[in-house]
Amino acid sequence: MKVSNSILAFAGAAALMAVTPSCSLFKGSSDNKVAGSSGQITSQRTTESSGKTLTPPKNGGAKTTPSTATEPKGVKKGRAEASASAAKDNKKTPAVPAQADNRRPLTEEQAAATAANRTPVYNPNLDKDFTIEGEWTIYSVRGNVVTGEERPYITFDLAAKRFYGNNGCNYINGDLVEGADHALRLDNMISTLKMCQDTQFEYLINLAVSDVTSYSARVEGPITFLDLLDGKSTQPVLVLRRHNMDFLNGAWKVDTLNGTPLVTSDGDPASLTINITDLQLHGTTGCNLLNGRIFIDPDKKHSLQFVDVATTRMMCPPDSRETEFLLALESVESAKPTSLDTVELTSPDGKQLFTLTRIQLPADN
Repeated sequence: MKVSNSILAFAGAAALMAVTPSCSLFKGSSDNKVAGSSGQITSQRTTESSGKTLTPPKNGGAKTTPSTATEPKGVKKGRAEASASAAKDNKKTPAVPAQADNRRPLTEEQAAATAANRTPVYNPNLDKDFTIEGEWTIYSVRGNVVTGEERPYITFDLAAKRFYGNNGCNYINGDLVEGADHALRLDNMISTLKMCQDTQFEYLINLAVSDVTSYSARVEGPITFLDLLDGKSTQPVLVLRRHNMDFLNGAWKVDTLNGTPLVTSDGDPASLTINITDLQLHGTTGCNLLNGRIFIDPDKKHSLQFVDVATTRMMCPPDSRETEFLLALESVESAKPTSLDTVELTSPDGKQLFTLTRIQLPADN
């Protein structure tokens, strides 16, 4: 009697399976685990710990937003174009729920734990009009300091009761519910599904966002931190941060350049107009008009850099210091207020490049 080859092959495979001991296809490994921190992160991460100082990205640090998100007031210029590009890149990966939100309201015990574990919200250095409104860089997630050139961020739009941002790979957004006593819930989060490499914080951020129940704010030097808590542990699940560089907003007269008074031959003073909200620079060298962009390094205190500076091409007097002015402008690394209406701009090694005095503009009638 003939036996087909396929039957014989099937019988052989079955016998092999019967004598082969079972084994696991996946091995547990600690290589993929992200080491946690033993304490709450409260201090500035040094340049040494980050490996290298960030350089301004080609787009000036502007972040794109998902097409499903609502833009908050004061959003940076140019994001509309970036959003269109992002939507085009991700049109084949529609937004889907990142994680179902099946949480129940906090019990009395959980609410008490949240209140007990929360760092006091009052901080004498906080502005009396402090609000979580606007964009925040994600500094750490469950004790792990977030690194990389493209920093994850979250933007809160309180008026629209929405939040949106980026987890280091994909765009995220969802509903924002703010309650009494600094309660905060970030619900119904959705995310794009773009595949990325080396995104060790993406999953942690998604889980942490879904666990937030309250927030607490604090100020350390020129930086405001926002601790997002889950009501279960003393350590924040997310630490957000943003620079307090708004003191630079406005028009400034350039008093000195490289330590010497800057006097122009035609009497027209050099000036800089700084817009931190839109990260834009305008001004005059005393001869030509100038425009540029602003970059703030999230890893450095007092960070301020001027990039892509361009000027008009009018001929300047022989004694003009315009070339020296422009070279110094591109060397600026930080800005510190020296009084209510004066500012000092310095180089990476701390050398004074400019001193500025605020120009008091006439009030509108």
